[in-house]
Amino acid sequence: GGMVNNLLNLRNKLMGMYGIPPDPKWSPGGFGSTAFAGGLGAPIAPVPKAAAKQVAAAVPQAASGEMWKSKLYDASVKKDKRSISKDDFIFSTQEIPSGGYICMLSSPSFLLRQYTSEGSCASKKLAEHSAAKAAIKAEFPELFRGLSMGIPAGAPQKRNAECVVAGPAEAKGELGHLVGIMLARPVTKEDFVYTTVDSDVGGTTTYRSSVALPGYDASQLFQGAPAASKKEAENNAAKDAVASLAALAGPFLEEHKAKKARKNAENVEKLKRRDAERKAAGMVD
Repeated sequence: GGMVNNLLNLRNKLMGMYGIPPDPKWSPGGFGSTAFAGGLGAPIAPVPKAAAKQVAAAVPQAASGEMWKSKLYDASVKKDKRSISKDDFIFSTQEIPSGGYICMLSSPSFLLRQYTSEGSCASKKLAEHSAAKAAIKAEFPELFRGLSMGIPAGAPQKRNAECVVAGPAEAKGELGHLVGIMLARPVTKEDFVYTTVDSDVGGTTTYRSSVALPGYDASQLFQGAPAASKKEAENNAAKDAVASLAALAGPFLEEHKAKKARKNAENVEKLKRRDAERKAAGMVD
């Protein structure tokens, strides 16, 4: 019936996503569909063990978000018809002040532009996969749709397997915090100049923002991806700036951490001295 054919179509599509060719007899109208519809007494051929293992291994990997790098490599090799080396894809990963990691991916040999992870990730590994996912989404949209469909809706998700996409306030706040550390002073509104332009295509308005940081480097301009609102467009520009500055900010962040550690140590010593003085005063009394 129609339900059986739909199930078989879905089965073949999932197996095809992981490189397993569909078996004709398990296609709608084939022997498998007749046997399946015929009830429990009908002879149903088992799924080959090798195929079952491939699907079983691929689904948890897809659900955890840790498949994107290998899929990007495979797609790039097929597209350009040549092998890749470890230096062809450059992942620049950086820890950010609010916690987590972001990653910028570039590949002059295979990719059209740079790509950034979608927000703050729980580990460097997940940040790299997130950047690879962004590259697949932009340069291999059909593969992206297929892989996204291949993740079952009820598949178990690791708690730390997702990257947290920063909202508008979070991304701009992250940029403010980063710039403040690099300038070694509190920032003001004048330290961030956002410029937004809108365009109307087919009755749909989109916005694209860029942000300049005159207090740090007036010659640099960071442009975000187009968005459906001005607020979101500014957020995208802030995210691009954070990703671009992450590597440069490394020494400043380390110095900031060291300064905080020294300050904390000084405060602890002050407390110890104060407690000692109080005890001494109590003994004198």
